Amino acid sequence: PNDVYVTRKTHFKAQLERCLKLISSSGNYREIHIYGMGSALQRAINLALQFQLKTNCQLQTNTSSVEITDHLMPLLDDLQPSNETRWVSTIHIV
Repeated sequence: PNDVYVTRKTHFKAQLERCLKLISSSGNYREIHIYGMGSALQRAINLALQFQLKTNCQLQTNTSSVEITDHLMPLLDDLQPSNETRWVSTIHIV
């Protein structure tokens, strides 16, 4: 319940308000966890920094990479389906 998963599609202000609500007296949490992956890394970092400015809290950041597999289905019947593996960067901010 105190995890915030950052995507590029979610409205930034809504994510920031959710973080502030979780840490306020109505949310009753002492810490929140912000997660970002791939192209959402910069947005997760920005969210954490804006949250830090508004709350004066300390941040702890962990980065890693995860291996993902893309399952590609061809649009033409003559081609075969394929699986492509790649590494994606992730971030976890507490």
